[in-house]
Parts: sequence; structure tokens; C-alpha cells
Amino acid sequence: LGGQKVMAPLRQSPDGDGGLSSLADIKGFKEHGIVAVSRMDDIISSFPISRVDLIKIDVEGFEKDVIDGAGKVLNQFKPAVIMEMVNDDAVLAGEILLGYGYVSFVAGQKGDCMINTLDKTDPKQLAHNNMLFIHSSKCEALSTAGFEVV
Repeated sequence: LGGQKVMAPLRQSPDGDGGLSSLADIKGFKEHGIVAVSRMDDIISSFPISRVDLIKIDVEGFEKDVIDGAGKVLNQFKPAVIMEMVNDDAVLAGEILLGYGYVSFVAGQKGDCMINTLDKTDPKQLAHNNMLFIHSSKCEALSTAGFEVV
């Protein structure tokens, strides 16, 4: 998935780990082939889908592109988003989600805690591989379910 419908090179980590591949141009990664990239908005709109509840993004540096191609889905369905947060591109994608009205959560020592900004210099945020983004309109339901939303 990406921000536009294109054919793009898929790159693989230098150690040959096929599980560590990316569409992003990551230093040291070698081109491994060409793949079709589609926008999430286009895929979802081509099926009779009435709800999207959760999106998991783990795309090794291509997070912003995935979010760029999902604006309609994010606005219409307001799904929860779990995103791996280990690079600057993920932070940019997270900032875009905040702009869509999402709030971000990381696991804290005393349970779940909400943060309202993403700071790539804050090791507490990037030490957690994944962050959870919930649309602000759904936070009351979390509180009702017993989660502490600070």
C-alpha cells in the first residue's frame, strides 16, 4: 500500500532477511524486484465494505505513504491504527493521524497512557515498537470499557 498507484522497487535488507523488506529507499537495502503499489482508499472502495475497525502498519519506512493513500478510509471509518514507530517516516505518519483527530497511546509502566504529540527525540515513545492511534470520537468508549484515558 502507498500514496499512489505505481509499480515500485521492493528492497530487501542486506542480510537477506526476506521479512525485512521495504518500498522505502533505505540505505544498504538492495532492490529485490518490482511490485504493484495501490492506495488503501482505492482497494476499500472497490469492495462493498461497510466498516474498517483496525489497520496495522508495519512497512519499514513507508508509513507516511500508506497514510497518504488512506485519507478517505480514515475519515469515513475512523479505524484504530497500530503502527510500528521506529523511524522518522513513522513519526510523520503519526503526526498526520493526529491531524485527522486521532490520539496516540503507548504502554506505560502504570498501564495505558495517552500522549498528544509525537516526539522522535523522546526515547519513551520510540522504545515502544508500536503505538496505538484511536480517533478522538472513540475515546469515550475506551473510558467506558475501563481504560484510563489521561
